[in-house]
Amino acid sequence: MPPSLPSTANQPADQPPTLRLQLQADRSALNTARQAVLAHLAGHAVSARTLFRLELVLEELLMNLIEHAQPGAAPLRIELGLRLLPQEVLLEIEDNAAPFDPQAVPPPAAATSIATATPGGRGLMLIRKSVQSLHHEHLPQGGNRVCVSFGREAPAAAGRPSVG
Repeated sequence: MPPSLPSTANQPADQPPTLRLQLQADRSALNTARQAVLAHLAGHAVSARTLFRLELVLEELLMNLIEHAQPGAAPLRIELGLRLLPQEVLLEIEDNAAPFDPQAVPPPAAATSIATATPGGRGLMLIRKSVQSLHHEHLPQGGNRVCVSFGREAPAAAGRPSVG
């Protein structure tokens, strides 16, 4: 299980430093995080497919925290880290919420018909299918750290559509 985002000490000069954000525990965090992540990655070779997956997972992870986390007596604290490496993009989210391991949640049962289908409950499944890797750890001081990675695909060449 990897620790938090790797140190930037030996990072090549042509790669951006790690992005770090402290976010409010409300829906405004989604737009704040999304804009900061996209600005941080602007100008670096990251495919539209990777950006789409990153935005999807970022929204799912943050909404799960905002809607379902129970931090106890302290206000919910959310910290985001993003790091661009030569072969992957790493996203890390730390919180002070009650322990919750997204890997321990079973996939939702498939509905037998549209009439028996229920909305919601598919976010963790989307996350698992959208990332290259998913790691969770309970923090010694309390809370959680979720690290996900995305393969860093090169953007499609000009005039050639990307294959999905």
